[in-house]
Amino acid sequence: MAAAVGPASSPDAVAATIGADGKEDDRPRKIAVIGVHGVGEHVAGATAASIVQQLQFTQGNAYPHFDETAFEIPVDTTGLGIDGGPAPPPAKRRRLAAGFGSVFLSRAYSDAGTPDFPTDIAFTKSLLEGGGNYREVYASTRWSGEKLGPDGSKAASVDVFEMYWSDLSHGGGIFAVFTQFAQLLIHLASLGRTAAAFMAAANPAWKKFYSLNAIGYWIFSMPIVIGNLWFVVLGGVFATSILQDIKGTIGTALFGAELAFAVGYGLLQWLKNHHWRSNLAALATALAGMAGALAWWIELVQFGLTPVMLLAVLPLAGAGYALTRLYEKFRPGAVRLWGIFGVVLLVAAVGIGLRSGEPGYLQSITSSNATMLKAKFSIADLRAVTSLWHVLEFLFCVIGLLWIVLAVVNLLLVLVGMFRAQKPDWSTVFTCMVAALLPAPLFLGAVLSFWTLVYYSFCSFLPPIAIAPWLHIAATGPQVAKLVSGLIDNSAGPTFVPYLVTFALGFVLILVGLLPSVLAELFPPLPAAAPLAEPLGPGPARALQAWLDAGYVSLRAGVVIIASGALVLLPIGWILGSLPIERVGVLKYLPSQQFVELFGLAFSGGAVGFLAATKLFANSFSGFFRRARVVIDTAIDVDNWLRERPEGDTLRLRAFARYHSLLRHLADRGYDDLIVVAHSQGTVITADLFRYLTVGGIGFPDGLPSVRLLTMGCPLLQLYDWRFPVVYGWAGQDGQAGADPGTLGVARWVNAYGSGDYVGRALWNGPVAGAAEFCIGAEAHTHYLDPNNLCIGDCIDGLIG
Repeated sequence: MAAAVGPASSPDAVAATIGADGKEDDRPRKIAVIGVHGVGEHVAGATAASIVQQLQFTQGNAYPHFDETAFEIPVDTTGLGIDGGPAPPPAKRRRLAAGFGSVFLSRAYSDAGTPDFPTDIAFTKSLLEGGGNYREVYASTRWSGEKLGPDGSKAASVDVFEMYWSDLSHGGGIFAVFTQFAQLLIHLASLGRTAAAFMAAANPAWKKFYSLNAIGYWIFSMPIVIGNLWFVVLGGVFATSILQDIKGTIGTALFGAELAFAVGYGLLQWLKNHHWRSNLAALATALAGMAGALAWWIELVQFGLTPVMLLAVLPLAGAGYALTRLYEKFRPGAVRLWGIFGVVLLVAAVGIGLRSGEPGYLQSITSSNATMLKAKFSIADLRAVTSLWHVLEFLFCVIGLLWIVLAVVNLLLVLVGMFRAQKPDWSTVFTCMVAALLPAPLFLGAVLSFWTLVYYSFCSFLPPIAIAPWLHIAATGPQVAKLVSGLIDNSAGPTFVPYLVTFALGFVLILVGLLPSVLAELFPPLPAAAPLAEPLGPGPARALQAWLDAGYVSLRAGVVIIASGALVLLPIGWILGSLPIERVGVLKYLPSQQFVELFGLAFSGGAVGFLAATKLFANSFSGFFRRARVVIDTAIDVDNWLRERPEGDTLRLRAFARYHSLLRHLADRGYDDLIVVAHSQGTVITADLFRYLTVGGIGFPDGLPSVRLLTMGCPLLQLYDWRFPVVYGWAGQDGQAGADPGTLGVARWVNAYGSGDYVGRALWNGPVAGAAEFCIGAEAHTHYLDPNNLCIGDCIDGLIG
């Protein structure tokens, strides 16, 4: 191993540690280089091509040419220590609660005691379990060239490979925009439960805190989400049944969309599973679509609205069931909960329907809708419409009650965390509370946006049917359109605008803290011509570093303000909005219904539009859009990397299988040295795999040469260790100076960072054997492999030797 080199070393000392080990023979060495890209979506092969460009730009005479060759390797889990096939599904009586807790905590830390290996290795083993049958084919390219010595003779042959994993974490196409949007709104909250599970694994005294986190996340991700999906189904039935003038068009579109969805879904499932049972959901959806078309035909020939509603619910419920089946992969028990909601709503509908036949009830309907009776609708039609509206009110109450319960659980979570946490635990407790409090109001905003968009799209087509609501709805009249608008206002509550003020204040604090780094990301300065060693001297790099250090304080303050608003203001608003009281004093000035609706349109259009633009144009316009969504991609990739479901098909399993298969491929080719060049999340994937192979006792593939590692913008300390210290404490807090390269099984570890990198910067605070790092200047996070970054090109060349 190289001599100890710490962060305070000079650039010359850093350079001296990154050269290759000497060889006793004079034959040209055979070098393999693996490039591992970072967060976000990348083009396959781009990272390897960037490394080649770096070498030729900085050391052009030494690397005259490279040839690109396509290759394929089979991918499996051989050598990863994974036993058995996929995990069996939970028993039916437990399936509703199967997605309640942490898979890791239930597997590795049962009543039998704790495992003999560190927590991070136990967590990795849990994520890999059940994936023994995973198979794929990895198609990639190899750049083959040679390095010339000073005299022009061949010093080494160099093959550059790529460990591409973006396709495993990010879906493709426009539909991925909506799945990522849903992930940010729903699944990101699971990071709190995961962090709490780590704490409970390390210290059983935190199990109650973990239970509160798990309960809150289950309420949010299961009954609240499923209840809102049922509300979309019944709301769609209600709206499409009474829309005037455009029924025929909507009926045709509905039938066509349902049939196309059913055929596509069925074909996809058959290609995936080759089993007739996989087509049952698609068949049911296709039949439901035909029933929907039949319903519109019945309505058009004037058979009334009741059969229309009964048949129109089938295609919408079929689509909802299909979405729930997909959701079941990540939330076991979702389908059963969908069925429970369906049964409860059916019982409510029957009860309300029976009550609607009472003389007094019919009298109230006919007296308030005399004009509509003369125009088109019959008493049976109005009775059906009114009954369905009351079913929607019942479901609205159930969802509102769930939100109140979630608020109570989150309040208990915060109280337990604040009174129990000691200094070593505070960072994890903060992670748990933020993950529990932030996604829920964002989800509420998305729901408001959706219904506002629907309302403004179809309100002009709604007939003026008058309904006497059972709930206290802030509406200006009994007509359907006004009641719908009032229900949107009730969902927000009278304290929604004050919450938006706190959200805006917190967002400004976050933006101020990160603004210089964001500007450096979007408009990168020229990189340093030579490595800068700590401590940084006066200049732009030092100024940006100082601003970002202070910016993290501002960021935490902004997050606390936003989370506090979600914890206090929103629940108060929901309670006040549900009470039959007039708004007096300051309350009457709080939200304007029009303001809430305009916010909904702005939120939905802005958020979905931004995600769509950055998704579709990620690699266009000089990468501007890709850089603009680095924070979002970081959240998505961190969430995916720690995700515990689907069991036996996690991102960590698939990435490890591909990476390890590539290592086995290189071991068979007989290289003398291996250099891994990893950026951002790619450094975490590399470190977790290498540490699993080393500390977990698995071992690297036989025949693999010694490994030298270059990491850039590495988030192991600044993100993972700060937020998940129980699992990633080995990267910083557990040691006196920082991560030990020996625990990764690498001969040398060099870390490069930009002083304004908000994802990852310095890793060590003192001398560590085999480690060195340097600063590339006032850079942010995405420009390490730009062709003009001389520091990185020189470092890679030095590692090649």
